[in-house]
Amino acid sequence: MQRLCMTPKRIQRVIANLPVCIPAYILLVIVCWSNLTSTPRGKVVRWRIFPYIIQNSTRKITLQLDEIERWIIEQKEAKTSDHEIVTYLLPVIRELCDVQQKHTEKCCDPKISVNSSLKDVLTCIRQLRSLGPMPTTSLVGTNDEPPEFTNFSMYIDRNRWNETELRCYVNLDKRRSMYRLLRHWITLANQYKIIWWITYGSLIGSIRHGDFIPYDHDVDIMVLGSQEELIRQLATDRKNFTYGQINIVPRARHCAVDLNGIRTTCTRRLVQFQLDPCSFCDPLARLISGYTTFFDIFLTHVELHSDRVSGTTEYGLLDETVDRNSHRLSNSISSTFPLSVCQYAGLSVPCPRNPKTVLSHIYGEDFRKPLFLCNQRWGYWYWNT
Repeated sequence: MQRLCMTPKRIQRVIANLPVCIPAYILLVIVCWSNLTSTPRGKVVRWRIFPYIIQNSTRKITLQLDEIERWIIEQKEAKTSDHEIVTYLLPVIRELCDVQQKHTEKCCDPKISVNSSLKDVLTCIRQLRSLGPMPTTSLVGTNDEPPEFTNFSMYIDRNRWNETELRCYVNLDKRRSMYRLLRHWITLANQYKIIWWITYGSLIGSIRHGDFIPYDHDVDIMVLGSQEELIRQLATDRKNFTYGQINIVPRARHCAVDLNGIRTTCTRRLVQFQLDPCSFCDPLARLISGYTTFFDIFLTHVELHSDRVSGTTEYGLLDETVDRNSHRLSNSISSTFPLSVCQYAGLSVPCPRNPKTVLSHIYGEDFRKPLFLCNQRWGYWYWNT
């Protein structure tokens, strides 16, 4: 996965993996636990009440309303007025209108305001609750072997742009293994109706040239946070874990993103540091077939944020790896949904609706610029300053 170099989050990860004394470790756990709750962060209140599923008949990604209805009951029991609840929910309607581009419909009319009734607002959410269809990712017409790797001039150093053959090392064996893992994931996701898309370095590779980045052969997958339990249900029992077969391994429930925690190895040992591909705290899960052959499954949450100071409310996506400790959402819903289709190593895979917006948030506007270039004379990768 292609990441930014030494961001505050990465520095925090480094610190988290250093030996710590017991009192400090306990403090980290307490801080971590407080971050996992939906209580206010400063003056911002966050709610995760928007579970989505893929409908069997239409394959549309559809909001389930049960949790919203329970949330409304809880708000009323807390003496929250209908007017205030409507204020919270209006950004949901506006964002869903942007997703579906139905600004001419009654529910998307600017006249829908804080003066609307709660009943009318719920009716609109019910009508607009689809995020569009889950793209079809059929493996028909593809092979067990990836297409031939093509050398790309963008990775060749400035003095040799006229050359067409990349002379730096590209791990084609790992590319082949990751390609097979991705094919397995596509079959699994289709069978269990998992909402997913490629992200991070994989999305950059797809946008640049439709393939793996030549110096970064892992695969990065994003799933919606409301499907975490589904991923855990598909997990391989660790007593049956075997290298050479494909295993789904979730992180330990008590292990939190960006903070040190007790981890579980592939052989079910409890450890404090990452000793093998199973003993991780970030991402949510991994698809593992070998000690160095695995790819990561990350989480993004659909959240409603209410800032009690500014009086603003936002509805969007929170990437728990990138913005876990942030007071802001990562992206709008409409930047990702409805999902599009892009090419990746000869496979058609789901991608965000607007990948440039998503990648710019993570890496900055120059995300297309390779982190490394190939020194064609001596055949080594070097940092692209």
